[in-house]
Amino acid sequence: MADHLFVFANNKAGMDGVDRSKVNETIYELSKDSAFFKNSLEKDAKTDARIAEL
Repeated sequence: MADHLFVFANNKAGMDGVDRSKVNETIYELSKDSAFFKNSLEKDAKTDARIAEL
């Protein structure tokens, strides 16, 4: 899963006891078909490819 793409899921007030993996899974399930998420995955893949070239 692309946890590093979920930058908007920071710890917020009242979420100290919440399971982070469950939060990330929920965010992934709700956003996996969005154009924004697909574009983010493409950008991430390009960045990984550029890093591998170095």
